[in-house]
Amino acid sequence: MRTKHLLSAIAIAALTVGCSQADSKPVAANDVKGSSVSYVAGDVILGNADAKVQIVEYASTACGHCRTFHKTILPNIKKDFIENGSVSLIYRDLPTPPAQLAAAGAALARCAGKDEYYKVLDDVFTSQGEIFDAARSAGGALPAYNEIGARHGMSEETVKACVTSTEVLNEISRTSDLAQAAGVTSTPTLFIDGVKVEAKDMSNEGIAALLNDALGIETTSESAPAEPEEAAEAAH
Repeated sequence: MRTKHLLSAIAIAALTVGCSQADSKPVAANDVKGSSVSYVAGDVILGNADAKVQIVEYASTACGHCRTFHKTILPNIKKDFIENGSVSLIYRDLPTPPAQLAAAGAALARCAGKDEYYKVLDDVFTSQGEIFDAARSAGGALPAYNEIGARHGMSEETVKACVTSTEVLNEISRTSDLAQAAGVTSTPTLFIDGVKVEAKDMSNEGIAALLNDALGIETTSESAPAEPEEAAEAAH
């Protein structure tokens, strides 16, 4: 069965936003048993749940810019801010075209459970090129998701049940609702303590500066070089 047929329900559900009363407050994550598969419902927090500063990220596993963020910027946020307990992050799904692939990646992370959630997300972003290549082939993208699932202890039957689960789709729709309510129009979009990060600040340096400011940490710039006359006087 080709992926476009297998995941058609996901694409429709993921694109139907604004149907519920969206609440941007975090919803505690719980591993639950659905009718066909176990999955994590709610917001999964990366880092210290009681961190002083919280980042909320709206992103899509099919978005190239999101992949860049997750592979080149997020590792530095983890190292400098999340691992020391001062900052936490919540990832929320906002599927973008091709929505069936984006939703499938999001679903796979949820079916992996809380402990594997961010590991699977990282794997999906890392494998984005392979997923797209598989989607263009006769066999479709499902085998690529099976490979990712296998690396995290998920059987092919579990992966198939996951990407077609109505309950998992509802979680993806929930976060899509939140994105719409927050006025998100592109991915990735970050909020630091509820304040949207502007495009000009979406860099390692820009985000670090915003996080330091939110934490009340003053950063010192390097001293300006001495003027020629001052340098000459200092030499005597």
